[in-house]
Amino acid sequence: MNKIGIGVIGCGTVGSGLIRNLPKANALIGERLGVQLEIKSIAVRNSAKNRDPLPITPVEDWKKVISDPAVQIVVELVGGTHDAFLIAEATLKAKKPLVTANKALLAERGKSCSHSPKNQPPPSTLRPASPEAFLFSKDCAKA
Repeated sequence: MNKIGIGVIGCGTVGSGLIRNLPKANALIGERLGVQLEIKSIAVRNSAKNRDPLPITPVEDWKKVISDPAVQIVVELVGGTHDAFLIAEATLKAKKPLVTANKALLAERGKSCSHSPKNQPPPSTLRPASPEAFLFSKDCAKA
């Protein structure tokens, strides 16, 4: 079975829930899509913070997640809009698929992505996490 490396940026309630539930979900993902998602990199704001054990040692610099060659898909889970936009922009500039369900980001900054090549679709064969994410990736592709 093919493995897809994912990088998770943000390990709060949603990020830790993803990390905790991914091993269980991988059976269904494998059955339906023929792939397994494998966490290759995790970025957190404070690596010294007391938290549940993580499958790998986290880094504090989210740029390292995006630049990691083992990361094929970036999952943005930081919340807010400023850092989330910087992460989204850097991910798309690196030509990696981005998964986000950050509705505030999509509403406020969806049309202001400026680094994606013109007239090229977003670099993804997976469906977005939400219809809003699709609109964001379409807008970035047109920018």
